[in-house]
Formats: sequence, structure tokens, C-alpha cells
Amino acid sequence: MIPVSILFGILFCFIGASHGSEFNQGMIDRDLRYEEFKVTDDDFVVGTIINTSKNMRPAVKVQIWITNIAETRVFWRKTINLGDMGPGARFEVKEPSNGMVDSASRLQFLLRLPDPAN
Repeated sequence: MIPVSILFGILFCFIGASHGSEFNQGMIDRDLRYEEFKVTDDDFVVGTIINTSKNMRPAVKVQIWITNIAETRVFWRKTINLGDMGPGARFEVKEPSNGMVDSASRLQFLLRLPDPAN
């Protein structure tokens, strides 16, 4: 018999986000973490990016995508300049989604640092 806590963990792995629900958190790289990314009921993309290192991160720029779970459709994409981030610094993202996010779809947030060559 599978413990209830494991069943709930498996269930939450398969539940996607809709407007107004917290969905995504993780690491962008070894020092930058993102938390609580969601699309609010009033169509804003919100979340927090944190410098978890003990070092200054100069001129941080992050690319953010919102896709469907299969990553076959991009609903929203933006590059955000965060600037210099000191140790433990937090950057609160709040950007309009301009109604581009399909609220009926399960959503996935993808964050990465742009390629330095670009």
C-alpha cells in the first residue's frame, strides 16, 4: 500500500496551473532561484527571483516563457533586466501578460539566463 503523502506528491506533480494559482519554483542557475511564479486573475505575471549566493551578480538579465505543459505553444515571453543583485537580493517580477495567456491551459514557466553571445 502506498502512503497517502506519496500519493499527494504524485498528484501535485501532474496538476498544472491556471490563473491565480501558484505554480512554479526552481533554480535558474546555481545561484539564482525563482519562486511563486503565476499568472494572477488580473492578468499579471508575478514571481520572485532571488540571488541565493554570497556574491554580487552584476547585470542580471532573465528570459521568462509561459508555455503549455508539452512546451508546444508559447503564450508569453519576456526578457527582464534585473540589474546588479547583491547577496540575498530579491527581485519581484510583476509584468502584464496582455491577455496572451490561455487560462484554460495548464501552464509551465521556464526561466533562463540569456546566452552571453546574444
